[in-house]
Amino acid sequence: MPDWLKPIPNAILLFGPAGSGKSTWAKQHGTGFVIIDLDEIIAKQTGKPIYVKDEYDFMQGVRLRNELLMQMTQDNTPCIIILTGSTQKQRDWWIKQIKPHKVVIMDTPADECIRRIKADDRRPDDVKERHISSVHTWWGASKNLSKPFAGHHAPPRA
Repeated sequence: MPDWLKPIPNAILLFGPAGSGKSTWAKQHGTGFVIIDLDEIIAKQTGKPIYVKDEYDFMQGVRLRNELLMQMTQDNTPCIIILTGSTQKQRDWWIKQIKPHKVVIMDTPADECIRRIKADDRRPDDVKERHISSVHTWWGASKNLSKPFAGHHAPPRA
């Protein structure tokens, strides 16, 4: 995780497992915001379909996302940063670094996330398997999601 990251007070951090509707939420609520979505960045940068990437593509996408985050820290541009945040420790780290205006946790049930992943034709079968596994990991690490997050907003179910 980048130690150079500075606060972006106009940011919204958007966390949730694969298939929870993070990108849809950002598009619906993101008028006037720059949306920072690593999957979209990689697809745009490589010209490959979304979710199709190798390790090199991923690393280049992270580099570009980090450059965008650096720009956001300098300009305090309103942005929505889409992250998985599989564990509370990861979410806490991002919240501490960014000091965002709002934190949104997508609490879409695991079975609904999995249904969406399976129905998404953009995801190749190997990606679907990885994303389904990541949903189980996310929910396994987030058992206390109904517990309030210290002073941060958690939305109603998507």
